[in-house]
Amino acid sequence: MKITCNDLIRKYYWEEIQPVLILLCPDHKREIIEYQEAYQKFSTTVPRQTKMRIIIEENKYPTGGSWYDIYGKDGTLVRDAFPEVAHKHLQDRLEQEQGYGLMYHDWEEVAGMAIDSAVLETIPEKDIVVLVLMEITRRWHTEEQSQKVADELLAIKERKRRALVQKDFIGKTGFLQKWTEKENGWHHGWYITYWPGGNVMAQRGIVVDGIAEGVWTYWDKNGKITKQVRCWCDRPLETKLESPWWDDEKDQGV
Repeated sequence: MKITCNDLIRKYYWEEIQPVLILLCPDHKREIIEYQEAYQKFSTTVPRQTKMRIIIEENKYPTGGSWYDIYGKDGTLVRDAFPEVAHKHLQDRLEQEQGYGLMYHDWEEVAGMAIDSAVLETIPEKDIVVLVLMEITRRWHTEEQSQKVADELLAIKERKRRALVQKDFIGKTGFLQKWTEKENGWHHGWYITYWPGGNVMAQRGIVVDGIAEGVWTYWDKNGKITKQVRCWCDRPLETKLESPWWDDEKDQGV
């Protein structure tokens, strides 16, 4: 019988999970109350059906102790996940199943992922819940943080003055990148890439303290919008493939 992440997280109360989190992850990066908020939000997430299943592997440090790899697999082989030109660098694992980081999947999909049977046999259920919770909150905002990000997005869109440094760079492929960053080196503000030639934008979006947020727009070489992606905590939440475009974005009319 398939057991999903949603099945497990709805099985336990936070009061049952908190002591496991403290024991399993004593060096947790956030306040416990923030993990509680995330747990409660995740438990009410409506799961989306997916082929992806959750893998958790325990690894041992040479000096003692252990750490965990948490990722997803959907049956795709390495040879099919990468272009053929890259196969010569992957010879030893072409027939293995490719793994995918959970941080690039939204919570609805993670909630719908089945827990791999081998994981259920080797790791206690509450430990699984804690490990998944820690993984999906590597990039996550509390309500207070979300409001600060929303305020900063608006300030950037309205071109309010900030102590930012302008940067640009042309890569080997000829794409021109322009961005702004804070004095501490964190990307912050508009990030724009231009097609070779420097006149037509290829993509444009906003970075807040090094993390992609809000709507990112993509254009083809002729300046026509091909898609938009709504990002949250560096993660794609929603993709739009036709007009009307978010933020009233338009073709560049080249």
